[in-house]
Amino acid sequence: SDLLVTYDTTASLAAGSVTVLTASDVVLSAASKTSTTGSATAAVTGDSETAGIGVSVALNIVDADTVAEIADGAVVTGADDIAISATGDHSMSTTTEAGAASGGVAVGGAVSIGIADNATTARVGVDAGPLALSGTLSLDAEHSGSTLAEAEGAAVAGSVGVGAALALNIVDDSAVAVVERDVTALGDVSLSADVISASSAVAVAGAEGAAADGEGTANDQASDQTSFADSKNTGEGGPAGAVDGAESSDGAIGVAAALGLNIATSRASATIAP
Repeated sequence: SDLLVTYDTTASLAAGSVTVLTASDVVLSAASKTSTTGSATAAVTGDSETAGIGVSVALNIVDADTVAEIADGAVVTGADDIAISATGDHSMSTTTEAGAASGGVAVGGAVSIGIADNATTARVGVDAGPLALSGTLSLDAEHSGSTLAEAEGAAVAGSVGVGAALALNIVDDSAVAVVERDVTALGDVSLSADVISASSAVAVAGAEGAAADGEGTANDQASDQTSFADSKNTGEGGPAGAVDGAESSDGAIGVAAALGLNIATSRASATIAP
């Protein structure tokens, strides 16, 4: 499953535009709420003569921009109060499950990758002249982001079972309120930026080979394997001799590996540029 999604939400006085008012208010508001889900599932069964291999991969890439602005070069005259607000609320989940079973060899692998770039911006852009108003100027940027990656891989086999899972999140959440031109105002000038960001990456892997004589614990099997290797060592104090065939003392091997990696950046900035 592959998802590449872009969300753009904008409220703007466009670049180069001229707005002439007579003591009137200007309100620019942009709001976006999104939810994106990517998932993949694989389940495979093989017999003792064939391998069972189940692999699932889900890739989720989301770019969400919410912008309210007086753009670069946009001119506003005669305004009383100006209020510019941007609100972004974005959630993303990426999940995979993979399972394999076989009387011989079984491999179950799951990979979940989520990449989120979410920005919420309230802005007064660059211009050669000042923004003059008789009232107040307020800019408010509020952002909320939630990102989850989950992967679960499992294998059950009669001889060799390998279960692997990888969950990876790369997240960038931001809220920015910025004024990039001179302002002359008879009232207050206020800027605020708030960001709430939550992200997690969870990986679970399981593998089972049919244990002989009821011995299923890791310590029991490790002890058995050590004894088995010692029995194959024909030298006296030297290296172990060659082992014929890929076998173990109980005839079954289970290997499980899981990695959850979460790389997240969140920032909030309220700035009047020099």
